Amino acid sequence: PLFGPDRGTGRSPAPSIRLRRAEHTAARDGYRQALELARATGAKSAEVQALLGLAAVEGQLGRPTEAEALARQAVALARRAGFRLLERQALEMLPGAAAAAN
Repeated sequence: PLFGPDRGTGRSPAPSIRLRRAEHTAARDGYRQALELARATGAKSAEVQALLGLAAVEGQLGRPTEAEALARQAVALARRAGFRLLERQALEMLPGAAAAAN
């Protein structure tokens, strides 16, 4: 398995599950691996999703500057690739997004 086995199942939980479990280090590692793989294979959608995951981890760890930088990378890549839904998700992660939506 790409991210290491989970207890009892032999399969690894996705980084998003680790993030929900507040397993920040494991989630960050999983998203970094996913980002490397996406970049190596040219999978732009997966690259945006990995950037969004990393931004979420950094945000939960109280690192707003890092979270914003990752979200901005995701916005730019999604915009270039024409992924409007992912672009919107990335924009929603930026500071002031909640106020702008209202």
